[in-house]
Amino acid sequence: MDRDVVHTALWESDIDETIDFPVGGPGLDRNRSFESGGVENAYVGGVDGEFRFKHDPEGDRPRRIRSRRRRRRERRRRREHRRRLRATGRPP
Repeated sequence: MDRDVVHTALWESDIDETIDFPVGGPGLDRNRSFESGGVENAYVGGVDGEFRFKHDPEGDRPRRIRSRRRRRRERRRRREHRRRLRATGRPP
């Protein structure tokens, strides 16, 4: 089975300095840039794919973002774990 990676996101402390290397060195192109939620995003790539660089000027740390689906799944697992614990008196 063949799989393609569309892009990879890398958090950087200085996005402009980071992008200078792939654009100047291997000859990749800065495809697009945008800001979303106060986070700078820049895509650098070539014909076969691209990298996504992210920078948060407020904190320089990635935020843990979980989808609603993942939060629901985690809540379901915790409820099921508590239910089984109550029913059997021991962890599953």
